[in-house]
Amino acid sequence: MIIWLNGTFGAGKTTTARALVDRLPEALLFDTEEVGAMLGRVLDPSTVSDFQQWRPWRRLVVGTARELLDHLGGVLVVPQSVLVEEYWAELSAGFAGAGIPVRPFLLHSDRATLTERITADEVEGAGARAWRLAHLDRYEGALPWLTEALDVVDTTGRPPSGVVDEILAALGPAVGETPEVGPPRMSDEELAAVTVGEVRPLDAPILLMEPNPWWSTAFAAEAAAIGAQLTALPHELAHVGSTSVPGLPAKPIVDMLLTVPDPGDEDAYVPALTALGYRLAIREPDWFQHRVLRRKDPTPRFDGFNLHVFPEGCAEVERMLTFRDRLRAHDEERDLYARTKRTLARRTWAHTQHYADAKSQTVEAILARAGGEGRRAGG
Repeated sequence: MIIWLNGTFGAGKTTTARALVDRLPEALLFDTEEVGAMLGRVLDPSTVSDFQQWRPWRRLVVGTARELLDHLGGVLVVPQSVLVEEYWAELSAGFAGAGIPVRPFLLHSDRATLTERITADEVEGAGARAWRLAHLDRYEGALPWLTEALDVVDTTGRPPSGVVDEILAALGPAVGETPEVGPPRMSDEELAAVTVGEVRPLDAPILLMEPNPWWSTAFAAEAAAIGAQLTALPHELAHVGSTSVPGLPAKPIVDMLLTVPDPGDEDAYVPALTALGYRLAIREPDWFQHRVLRRKDPTPRFDGFNLHVFPEGCAEVERMLTFRDRLRAHDEERDLYARTKRTLARRTWAHTQHYADAKSQTVEAILARAGGEGRRAGG
């Protein structure tokens, strides 16, 4: 989604945009003037009086927004004056064609207030101030179509916080200061009950790494080592989670799935895996006898391995594999999940499990399309 803040110089676009980004954890500032600056180093700036006159600027704004949202997810906040109706129509059509919803707002104030704000700006030189004052006539000439096409927010005599409050109220809870996503988070008590040892809070955003073909190599080597330790125990190993899906960003941890006859019989496999450096981290006897063992890895920017242990024929095993295979086979599902992950990862989380819980709504929707249902998919 894009929140577009239109208006002339002195309306408060940049200040409001920064305040919006501060209030919306999933929002990023997209300064489209940087696109114009780039074009000015390639094209002849003497041929236009405004970089918006270049059609490549309008097309690149749409294309860049699409790539940023595909890559990062979340919301883009764009503080940019567009006073030519034809240009706004072209931008709007481009965003619609790219499937990007846009909420445009016109930050407005009366001429006297705009003049006062521009004149009081000591950062810009006298030439820049005169140029901005000269644009007030253009702005007033565009007001008829601007007020019809955009939601008007009066900034006269109001602090940025009040302007942001009005914008967020207009956007509603779908974009406002984000409500809980998915099922309730596990409480500290619930986490302590299933954690072997001390619960260590995260209190930070989630680190996501770009897709790396090495992850599949790391899984193959680790699976071979685990298999050699469990020769006496019937078992199967699979690569699951985000590192198992080509093209998907992931936490720097390789998730693996180990099925055994009885995960509750820890003596049958935990001592053998301890010899490889694994430690038992999670014990959930009431949920398919689920266990998690972890091994740290000294490789830079790689945290190691999570080994999920379930019984043979368990419904959760089918669910995890179904989710993985759906993402591998359907690029649009993978990209949807990637956007969800990137959007949520930027928030500060008390525990990593809360980040996993917040993804559940997207996970369940993907599983429903794949014909599967369940509780968690990880990754």
